[in-house]
Amino acid sequence: MLAAPPPLTDRDEVLALVRSHHAESPSTRLSPTEIDIASIDALPTLRISLTSVCEGRGVRVLPVRPAPRPPVGYTAPKIDCWALDGLDLPADAPIGRRAERALEGEMPCDCERCAGRGERRCDVCGGSGHTQRGRHRHRCNTCNGRGQIACVSCNGLGGFVGTPMAWSAIVESTAVRIVKGPGLPDDAALAIDAALEKGGGTLIHRQEGARVERAELPTLGYRAPAANPLVEGIDMLLAELDTAGTGRVRMQRLEVRRAAAFRVSAKDGKSFLIWGGPIRVVPEDALEKPSAEILRSVVFGAGILLAGAVLYLLTR
Repeated sequence: MLAAPPPLTDRDEVLALVRSHHAESPSTRLSPTEIDIASIDALPTLRISLTSVCEGRGVRVLPVRPAPRPPVGYTAPKIDCWALDGLDLPADAPIGRRAERALEGEMPCDCERCAGRGERRCDVCGGSGHTQRGRHRHRCNTCNGRGQIACVSCNGLGGFVGTPMAWSAIVESTAVRIVKGPGLPDDAALAIDAALEKGGGTLIHRQEGARVERAELPTLGYRAPAANPLVEGIDMLLAELDTAGTGRVRMQRLEVRRAAAFRVSAKDGKSFLIWGGPIRVVPEDALEKPSAEILRSVVFGAGILLAGAVLYLLTR
């Protein structure tokens, strides 16, 4: 029976990243054998995403005819939308699917255009009650100087009588939390997150169901921060859903992806950050060969000389 291979160390992973980085441009980039590593610090980044597919229900009033706005203290009758069979959507209803059903009876409601006031700002004078003609100021003839005119929508009554409509809709939303290792710059964490969002990194946990409860997380190893920030991040996402009032949860998917960034210190005192997916190095020239800088300078100088020669010939 073959023994299991030993786990990769930080050094193994850094050398693999440097090797891949070198392979992209062997003539200008350092190879692993040309770097004298003094120390390596793992700076993990975790991306926690919670996608929720929910069904929301409610009642809206479809205005039929103008009527005095509801009296002060009026409370619309409570309607249990979840008890209406006519609103049941199939379990596989697509995102954005909406169903409506007219209910019996009529209900009063405020006019949306004037917010129940029965009047709105005069368009002619802009609500000032006066118009300007040259240097003279005159009372607005449209509103008789009041600055307000009767709302056309509700005939100045401030409300409507309408048909109550129960509705149901399927919506999807995704909330994200980033947990980064201490010492990792924000710009590097954002760059790593962008790669993880596209499916990069390592998927370390995925949980799907009618409702995600607190995850039973696997052993995450050195790449993950302490367990508490991760669990706290998941709890925050779950709490967001509970307080968002999005309705009944149909499906949730929790996903945790990980990418390790490494701070590498060389024996010459220089240091750099490196991570994969695609491979990034900060500073960008940290792994470039000294000859590459000389070559760039030569090419740049030759370009200047060539441009000067062309300009000289054109101006003769």
